[in-house]
Order: sequence, then C-alpha cells, then structure tokens
Amino acid sequence: MPYRVLPATPADLPDIIAIYHAAFANDPFIGQLTPNVPPSVKQAYDLHWYGREFDLSELNGLRFRKVVDGDGKLLAFAKWQYPYTLTPEQKAEKAQLDRVEELEHPFPDGSNRELYEVFFAALREKKAKWLDGSKDYLLHILGVSPAHQRKGLGAMLIGEGLADADRNNARTYIEASPAGYELYLRHGWKQVDEIVIDISNYGGHGVATERLLLREPGGH
Repeated sequence: MPYRVLPATPADLPDIIAIYHAAFANDPFIGQLTPNVPPSVKQAYDLHWYGREFDLSELNGLRFRKVVDGDGKLLAFAKWQYPYTLTPEQKAEKAQLDRVEELEHPFPDGSNRELYEVFFAALREKKAKWLDGSKDYLLHILGVSPAHQRKGLGAMLIGEGLADADRNNARTYIEASPAGYELYLRHGWKQVDEIVIDISNYGGHGVATERLLLREPGGH
C-alpha cells in the first residue's frame, strides 16, 4: 500500500491526538503524567493544546506532518520545530499568550502536577544547554499508530525534517523516548545527555530515563 507524507492541518487533530495517546500510553514519563484524568477530559485538553500550537505556528516555529495511506487515513504524525527568531514584540506577545493560557487552561484535575513540573523543568534546562532555537531543528514528537509500527512510517517523517536540516547545514535535537531511541541512532543522532527521574518520589512507578540526542548535519 502506498504511503505519503503530507502537511498536517487542524482538521487532522482528532486523529493526531488518538495516535499520540495510543503510541505513548506506556511511555515511562508521558504515561504517568495524567494517571487519573478521564479519557474524555484528556482528549479535550490535548485537542485544545495542539490546536493552539497550530494557531501560534508563527511564534513557535512548529510544523506538523502526517503519513497517510492510499485511502487518506492518517497513520503517523510528527511535530517539528524549525529554526526561528522572534522580535522583541513577538516575544512579549508570546509571553502574554502563555500566561493567559496557563490561567485559562491549567493541566487537568487528576494530573500528576508535581511530576509534570519536575519533568518539564528538566526538559527546559537541557534545551537551554543543547538547543539553539535560532539555528537548530527539533523533533518534538513522533507518533505512529501501534497497528502500523515497524513499517517505515516513522523513518519517512524523520527523513522529511532531516533533509531540510541538512540542506541548511543545521543540527537536530531530540528528546528520545526508550521506544524510539534505536530508530534515532540509525538516523545519525548521538546521545549527549539524559534526564533520569525516580518517579516513585512523585507518586508514580520506577525510574524513568529520557535520552537527549544531537545530530550533526549529514548525520556525522
């Protein structure tokens, strides 16, 4: 069956969210952030959040892509951040929008707020160390429907972004889940750091590790 990579649109959001929830249900971090949130609430929150990311694409450098089959069914998606630079006015606008968002759409009741804050604070710290948003590319999320994994769909979405990065002689950064780690190594990323959190300290289970990878232009 032929597969195609296309730009994703807000109309794809229900399918994107469904794949995201299915693909990351057992992720050692993501899977424990919303343990007591009803599925319908989680769905509504993520639809709003991803919709906002589409709306603010000029202020966040984000580009969504999807893989569809011959019938047009969405089977996988990727969220890339391309290099971008904001003017002082745009930075002020984005900061104001972020403040309003946090007040009007807080993390849902039943979320593991403490783990959320610790985990995302660690991600921000590592990004500040390793990522130059004005020059580097970032693969935020790669999600493949569990029923269509190991068919090369993830590689198709990775290849689209890496081709653009290589054309611009740019590095690429990723926060790799355990499930995707080996795939990313095969595409030229190398581990430069990691985040290790004992989630049992925050009401969860076990010790979780997120590996941080950089890829030089051309994968060298």
